[in-house]
Amino acid sequence: MRTIGIRHRRKRTAEGEARPTMVAIKDGEHIAVHELEDDTAELDFVRGIFPVAWRNVERNGDQGESIAQYQQRHCRWRLVRADEDPAFFPPHHRRQCDDERVQVITHVPTEFEGLADGDSVAMLMGGSGDRLAAALSRRGEEVNGLVYRIPPFTLEDHRGTATKDDDQLTLIRLLEERPQLFFQLRRRDRDLIQVTEAFRLRQDAMKARIACSLRLDRK
Repeated sequence: MRTIGIRHRRKRTAEGEARPTMVAIKDGEHIAVHELEDDTAELDFVRGIFPVAWRNVERNGDQGESIAQYQQRHCRWRLVRADEDPAFFPPHHRRQCDDERVQVITHVPTEFEGLADGDSVAMLMGGSGDRLAAALSRRGEEVNGLVYRIPPFTLEDHRGTATKDDDQLTLIRLLEERPQLFFQLRRRDRDLIQVTEAFRLRQDAMKARIACSLRLDRK
């Protein structure tokens, strides 16, 4: 059985530095850490198709291996250099960017990670990570995984000398050593998260309508 600690992504720093969702997976004595940059990466992790290892794509002359079985976002690409002819690469190994530049595939995924049978997930209660927690809980019903959340003030009291940047590791430690500090996320909690999210979206829509009305009035 594995223990997973997740620190949900936060706003960029004043210098523009990204702070993605951090996932730490403890399997026995080994801990692997992964970055989930956006909602799509988080959904891939929920579904167990987040790529964590790649291999070089095989060209095999003019044909090249088929990449139809891979999601393009899971592959690695690079721009065709100025001294290269795009036609040199097989048609299905290249793609055109919005700015008319051409990219060529370099690597395809070989290993994937995500919620698995028997996993226990530790997260912070409330905030921007609620949607991810709800999705993991829903998926957990299918793969026998459980999601536990801890109140922010409780995590603050038990963080010790660790920093917030290492919360994904702190959550693993606390779930293993002090499980009584956590609350399991159940179907009732998911319903509450859904209502909260719907209310937030409604507020965003109202603000957008007000802003649109003000722009029209100025004209």
